[in-house]
Amino acid sequence: MTTTIPQLPRAVVDVRPGDQDAATAVEAWLQDYATSRNPQLRERIILAYLGVADRLASRFRDSRGTSAEDLVQTARAGLIAAIDRYDPGYGTPFVPTPWPVWSANSNATCAIPAGGSILPGRARNDPAAVPGSR
Repeated sequence: MTTTIPQLPRAVVDVRPGDQDAATAVEAWLQDYATSRNPQLRERIILAYLGVADRLASRFRDSRGTSAEDLVQTARAGLIAAIDRYDPGYGTPFVPTPWPVWSANSNATCAIPAGGSILPGRARNDPAAVPGSR
């Protein structure tokens, strides 16, 4: 026996800065997603906020050693993590929720040296702490 997942309308909403109507509509989707965990609803929410994630990635575009594609990928991964973690029960609207997650992910991506090696905090702050750097 197979179970059919009900199809949601394919209307795509793009949340833009200052667009309170779109943010309110997607906030209602987030409320529903928190209880149903419907993958199609999750997809609609992700699509609605992709533009926001991409705009955030563009804020870091001048970072050395990080490609624009890496920044976009990191911002989008942060968006998905924020959607999955969001709990409307706290009473906080969604839009402020992902900024710390996205910013932390983007800052971490930008902090990786061009060689691709991730250095521990002490080594980043004190180059003499890296073996062979003297």
